[in-house]
Amino acid sequence: MTVACTGIGVPSGADIAIGLAYRLHRGPVQAAIGRISPDEVQPEIERFRHAVTSAAAQLRAIRDQIPGATPADIREFIDAHLLMLEDRAIAETPIELIRTQYYRAESALQVQRDALVRVFEDMDDAYLSTRKDDVDQV
Repeated sequence: MTVACTGIGVPSGADIAIGLAYRLHRGPVQAAIGRISPDEVQPEIERFRHAVTSAAAQLRAIRDQIPGATPADIREFIDAHLLMLEDRAIAETPIELIRTQYYRAESALQVQRDALVRVFEDMDDAYLSTRKDDVDQV
């Protein structure tokens, strides 16, 4: 396999360079399924809530940096993602999974993401079935 890289590194011989490499992942986000003990439930719920709040703040910051001359549908796209992030299916159901199944925050979100994606994949409408990508983006 041949890999072409462009970047900054230290040449150490013909066709060899030593330096930093970045792997671009182009598949669905996957979190390793992990569990917590019952006494870790409340801190894990707080960690999840903090992550949701932080993600929403990041989306708002991106939206606020959009130049005024940009078409409105770009801002609406980010607003749609904010609404999804605030939806019970993403903001609350993982908390129930943390409470009842003792999942780590990222595992609870992964389990809920997988369930939501299956719903979209099972839809007969081609447009709606592609909305599973929005779940991954959020």
